[in-house]
This record gives sequence, C-alpha cells and structure tokens, in this order.
Amino acid sequence: MNHLVANTLGLALLHTLIAHGFGGAHGVSLTVVQLVWHTLSIVIFALLLNGLQNKALQHKFARPTFADAGYFAVLIPLFFWLGYYTLYIPFDIIFMYLTIGILNAWRLKKYFADAKKWTWQIILSLAIGAACGFGAYFGFIKNMTGMGADILLWTFISIPAGFTYASISQLFLRKQLHLV
Repeated sequence: MNHLVANTLGLALLHTLIAHGFGGAHGVSLTVVQLVWHTLSIVIFALLLNGLQNKALQHKFARPTFADAGYFAVLIPLFFWLGYYTLYIPFDIIFMYLTIGILNAWRLKKYFADAKKWTWQIILSLAIGAACGFGAYFGFIKNMTGMGADILLWTFISIPAGFTYASISQLFLRKQLHLV
C-alpha cells in the first residue's frame, strides 16, 4: 500500500505540479530550470518512496525510516534522465521503475534465505508494474498536451504500476518470509 501512496502522491501529483507547474511545458529539450524542477520532483518522489517502504518494512525488520535514502535520491533520478535522454518517453519511466526494483532487490536481499530468488522476483514485479501503466500512454495520452495530459500520464502510469508492483512484491515478500 505504501508503494501505491508514494506513486500517487509522489508521481501523479507532486511530480506533475512541481516539474510542470514550476518548470512549465516543454518539448524534448528542457531548459536548465525545467531540468532542475524535474530532478527535484523525482528526488522528492524517491525519498517519499524510500521512507514509506522502510516504514512498511519496520513491521518485520529493524530499519531506519530513511535507510538507503541516498541511493534512492541519486540513482532513481539518474536512471530517469538516462532513459529520457537516450530513448525518450516512456523509457524514462521504465528506467526509473527498473531502478527501483534493482535497488529494492539489492538492499533487501540480506533479509532472505534465497536472495537470488528475491532479486529476480522483485525486479520482475517492478517490470510488470511499469508495463501495466503504458497501455493508457500509448492508447490515448501520448498525443495530449498541457498540465492535464501530464497529470493523466503520471496517474495512468504510476497508479497501475504502483498497485501491480505492491501486490506482486507483497506476495513474494510473504512467500520469502513464509507468512503465506
């Protein structure tokens, strides 16, 4: 559930309002100001996601609320921009979600007896989660413009992705912890 909250609040709302509200509309190339606002919004999302995930994990493990926050704050925006400037939309989002999966696989594997299984399961669940949101993008949002289009884009990608990832990863987490 925390992943869904982080996706909805951090990407669908805050990212759009910060990046596009303060930075304005843009084409493929961003100005320095737009780049800064976009990066700041992705960092805020990354820290929100990190904190909420750690809060959820505190029910089972002793973890500080912002454990591994630096990795999230640096790597998630880095790979978002790598996807954006190499393959453009929607690869910025795909790269970002895969980075989240890889970070979660790496940082949490120490808790599981079968770390390799956990690693591929969590990365797979993030990839499936990201794929679930792209039907709307390619179906009708791709050609829309303006703030409404940005809100729809991030809503239709982040909520299905967050829900799918949260559901699948929760199932894998329970199986790994033998709670099923």
